[in-house]
Amino acid sequence: MKRSTWVAAVVVGLAGALGGCSNLGDTCQPGGEAVVRSTPIGALAVDEETVYWTAKPAPGEPQRGEVWRKAKSGGEPERLYQSAEEPIFPFPRLSVDATHVYWLEMCSRPGITPPCAEVRRVPKAGGTVQTLVRDRVYMFAVDGDVLYYSTSNEQQPGLSTAAPSTDGAVWSRPKDGSGSPVALVSNLTRLRDVQVTATHVYFVADRGTPPGIVGREVWISRVPKTGGAVETAALADFAPDAFVLLEQGLLYLQDRAFYRAPLGDTMPELLTIYFDNDVAGLAVAGDTVYFGDAGKGVSGGGLDGEGSRYLCGAIRSMPLSGGESKPFAKDQVRPRSLLTDGAMLYWISGESDSSFVTIRRARL
Repeated sequence: MKRSTWVAAVVVGLAGALGGCSNLGDTCQPGGEAVVRSTPIGALAVDEETVYWTAKPAPGEPQRGEVWRKAKSGGEPERLYQSAEEPIFPFPRLSVDATHVYWLEMCSRPGITPPCAEVRRVPKAGGTVQTLVRDRVYMFAVDGDVLYYSTSNEQQPGLSTAAPSTDGAVWSRPKDGSGSPVALVSNLTRLRDVQVTATHVYFVADRGTPPGIVGREVWISRVPKTGGAVETAALADFAPDAFVLLEQGLLYLQDRAFYRAPLGDTMPELLTIYFDNDVAGLAVAGDTVYFGDAGKGVSGGGLDGEGSRYLCGAIRSMPLSGGESKPFAKDQVRPRSLLTDGAMLYWISGESDSSFVTIRRARL
C-alpha cells in the first residue's frame, strides 16, 4: 500500500464545530469533524474500525480511480488500489464485509455501447484485486457469502426515457467469484438500486401500474434471495431517489418528499416535504432520519468554477414518524452519501472555494 502524497488527514474537534450557516456569498465552514480531505470522492463505506472511500485525482492529473482507507482513530490514509485506465467509479457504490472492500469499475469508455462495468474487490489489508463480475452491472450489494447485482442498459448514452431498456435483471452468485450467476428476476425496466435483508433482495424498477391503483406505479419490489415470486414493497409516483430498509418496512425519498411504507402495506404514507432546497443523501439511526440539504449555488456556475459561492446547506434530522426537521450539522457544501455506524453519522461535504471535499462525521 502507498501512503498518500495528495490526501491530507484533517482532525477537527467536535466541540463548537456544529456552527451556524453562512449568509449568501460567504464561504461555507462545514460543521462536524473532518476525517479526510481529498480530491473528488465517489463513494463512502465504514466498518467497526475504518473509513473507506473511492477517489480520483484533481482535474489535470491522470484520472485513475482509487480505493482508500483510514482508521477511524486517526493516522495517515492508505491507498488500497489504483486503476490502470480511466474511467472509473461513475456510480456511487462501495461495500465492505469482514475481509474485503468491493466497488464498481467501468470497463468501457463513455459513449461505448453496450455499457460495461465490473464488480471488483481487494482485501482490507491490501493485496490482489479480484474481478467478480464483468457485465452491464448497474448496482450491487454484498450479504453473507453472496453477491447480488443488477444488469441493465440504463447507462447507455442516448437511451430514451420514453422507451427505456426492458432487459434489466437482478442476479446472485457466490461473492468469491466461483460458480455461475443465477437470475432472480428479469425483464425489468428503469432498473435502479439493489439492497438486501436477511430474506429478500429489494430493487427499484418500473413494473407498471397495478390493477385498481390510480396514479402510482410499482417502483420498489422484492424477491426471495433464493428466487421465487416477486412482491410489491412500495408504490410511488416515479423512481425514488433513495430508500432505506427498516425493521418493519422502508423509507424512501422522492424529490423532496419523504415517504414511509410499512411492511405488508404497499401504499406509502407521506411524512413530510422539505421545501427549502434539494435533498441529497438519506440515513436512519434509531427513530431519527438524517438527510442532506444541498444548499444553493450562485455565481460561478459550479463547485469547481472560480468565483463560485454558495448558500450553505446542512445535514438535518427529523423523527422517523415525520414532522419538522432541524439542523444537525450546518454550513455544508452539497452534502451527500450519508451513512451511520450506530454511534456516528458520516457524510461527504464539498468546499466552497476548491475542488477538494471532506469526509465528515458527528456523534449521533
